[in-house]
Amino acid sequence: MGRSRAGRVALGCLCCLFAAAATYGPGGVSGEGEVSMPEVVEAEVGQTALIPCRFSLPENGSYAYIHWYSLDKAQRKRIISLLKSKEQSEDPKLKDRLSITANFSLEIRKVVLQDATVYICQVGLGILGVAENRTRLRVSKAPEPPVIQKTDRGIMASDSEKYEIAKCISRNGYPASTVTWYKDEEPLTENGKDIEILPRHIMESSGLYTVESTLLAQVTKDDRHAIFHCQVDYSLMGMNKTAVSRNFTINIHYPSEEISFEISPPSPVVKEGDSVTLHCKADGNPPRSTLWSRSRMGRRSCPWMPAEGKWSSGTSAGIRAASTCAKPSTCNPSRSSTSRSISLCTIWTCPQSGASRWTRKTSSVGTHEKGTP
Repeated sequence: MGRSRAGRVALGCLCCLFAAAATYGPGGVSGEGEVSMPEVVEAEVGQTALIPCRFSLPENGSYAYIHWYSLDKAQRKRIISLLKSKEQSEDPKLKDRLSITANFSLEIRKVVLQDATVYICQVGLGILGVAENRTRLRVSKAPEPPVIQKTDRGIMASDSEKYEIAKCISRNGYPASTVTWYKDEEPLTENGKDIEILPRHIMESSGLYTVESTLLAQVTKDDRHAIFHCQVDYSLMGMNKTAVSRNFTINIHYPSEEISFEISPPSPVVKEGDSVTLHCKADGNPPRSTLWSRSRMGRRSCPWMPAEGKWSSGTSAGIRAASTCAKPSTCNPSRSSTSRSISLCTIWTCPQSGASRWTRKTSSVGTHEKGTP
């Protein structure tokens, strides 16, 4: 009879234990013993992370211990404990960087990328059982400001070919950032036609990322005044941030399309013995060398066009007027493999014998000017 009664009591206690386990569950205890932790804590590389662990106790209650774990490949690893108000480090590698604060938070100093994982706070509540919860630590680092590597050579204006414009490089960030290109403050997007963007992510031995973006595009003569830059978008401590590169322009090569011819001083009357300078200008890039030439004609009365003078191979020629008339003076910007032929800058014509007027015609712009000596 006694044994039977003792057995029933033992069975009843065992049932109570199972009921308590069912009530508290694997994640913690009910009521006042519940552990509260945020889902995510953000930390920056090199700074200090604080992971809070909050719980409440019944009146006159106390905790038996606090264990902190990290998840390493889905396996729990105890890293530090608090037993009877005494801290015990469980991982020699983390000993100098870990501590438990007065409010039971886990403090991680000099955060590194490898600290990014899940942390579990487990609280022993005596007769109430065991309660725990977990937080994921996210680690980030701002990348270095973006650097532009511009193409050294000139870029040919083209309506069919894409050329490399520049590279945008941002080093040592985490997680990997993204790059956006801008032209005159307008974002550029790859369109499969005249714009191509080649991104590249490089993981360094430190675990940090270097991001490169190469911009290729077709350019025209009008792009010679365009202003380009790149923008790096990254995440830091859970917030979206940006960093912007310096502005830059590109050196576009294009053939001359407009040419001009000027005389200095700009007087329409040139008398024998006067010195004048002829200026021939073309708008191509790079600037073309200018070749001057002069052909002689039969002698006649002519107030302009020298038989002798000082000529140069630049864009200007200094001469002295004489009484000998010559054939039209010409200046031709020299040709290259990337230029096309250019018409004469200016044609000077002597008047007919006995005429009192001279004529200057600028063939490139089609103007016609007359003057009276």
